[in-house]
Amino acid sequence: MDSDYTSLLLHAEVRWLSRGRSLKRLLTLKDEVLIFLTEQNSNLADYFHDNLWLLKLCYLADIFDKINDMNLSMQGVCINMFMLKNKLEAFVKKILIWKNRVESGSLEMFPFTDEYIISNNISKKDTHITKIIVNHLKEMEVYMHRYFPNDIDTKQWICNTFSVEMEEINFLNLKAQEEFAELTSDTTLRLRFSQVPVHEFWIEIKSEYPLLSDIAMNKLLPFCTTHLCESAFSTLTYIKSKYRSTLINVENLLRSALTQIEPRFNYLCENKQSHPSH
Repeated sequence: MDSDYTSLLLHAEVRWLSRGRSLKRLLTLKDEVLIFLTEQNSNLADYFHDNLWLLKLCYLADIFDKINDMNLSMQGVCINMFMLKNKLEAFVKKILIWKNRVESGSLEMFPFTDEYIISNNISKKDTHITKIIVNHLKEMEVYMHRYFPNDIDTKQWICNTFSVEMEEINFLNLKAQEEFAELTSDTTLRLRFSQVPVHEFWIEIKSEYPLLSDIAMNKLLPFCTTHLCESAFSTLTYIKSKYRSTLINVENLLRSALTQIEPRFNYLCENKQSHPSH
């Protein structure tokens, strides 16, 4: 049938990105899947004749695509919880926009759903599918707020140090408040804060403001994403290719591949005796 793909994708419960790709692949191959299920006399073929079910499939493919894009934007090195909170807040605002657009009969932000409705001459103001999408977006908006503790706003002084008033850090002890007063009065550090990543700033001032630095780093250090884990798996897959599948002890290889520390090759070579040819 001149399909772009020759197989379906299976998702894994621990890899949510794969779930979205599986839905898109199923949607792309829905005609081929229908033919296969019909030939197998499977009752599942009935679903592919149900417009409402197919609309739900289209919407799921669209919304998972949006979630995947958000997840990918949250990956990377030196990502902290404040950066992730900003990403999620932006996504929640988008959800509100999408909900309002759906209620007004516009589905342009969901391309698979929009294309299916147009190609099958279905009204965009179909109350059934509209209610399903709107209700799901409302539930997702509520669910997104569960990802962060309620007291995260009290930690904003860590990433917006020079924009916070003294009254906003009353929960800190006396010594920490005194350090904060000195820190925010330093115009040189104010300039430095705008020039380097927030974690580097707090490391640099540790000797001068040890208490504040320790509090800040305890909030910035935790790994907030799966980036390190995903990088390790990708590296392991590359190392243990089909040509080197018998490798067993890969710990040292992984450590060398993943570390950000550059070996001092000149120093290492100087401590070794050369073996000239005879």
